[in-house]
Amino acid sequence: MAMDGRESAYSLVSEPSPWWLRGLAIIMALLVIMMALGAASGILTPMLIDRYLPDDWEEIEPYPENGTDEEIANWTEGKEFWDELVDYMDGMMGVLEFSALYSGLLVILGLFCIPVLWKGDRELGIKLVGAWIGINLLGGVVMMWM
Repeated sequence: MAMDGRESAYSLVSEPSPWWLRGLAIIMALLVIMMALGAASGILTPMLIDRYLPDDWEEIEPYPENGTDEEIANWTEGKEFWDELVDYMDGMMGVLEFSALYSGLLVILGLFCIPVLWKGDRELGIKLVGAWIGINLLGGVVMMWM
């Protein structure tokens, strides 16, 4: 009602719909699922690479003892490429391990956020989501520098 007794065109809502927080909880649940998959990938990928990727080029292609100069040159080129690939993969293992660690941390924090938001605790829920966003941003920045 307006001050002169007439109805106003709009009315102020004292409390937002609880579905705003529940919607955020649903979005957080989807993000937690994606982060859990990222953490699993960061943990499993180094293990699978160590298990299935040979350490030495000679395990893939034996040295041509009685080969022509062209065969030996091709083997040497393949070995050089393989050594570069192995060095690159070794460097990436640190990134994958960090990715798994920070994704796991985001999963744990997200699992705290979801029920708090669903129950409607606005203050704590928003703070937890803010912490989740901050850790995600910080982890992304660190991963860019790696």
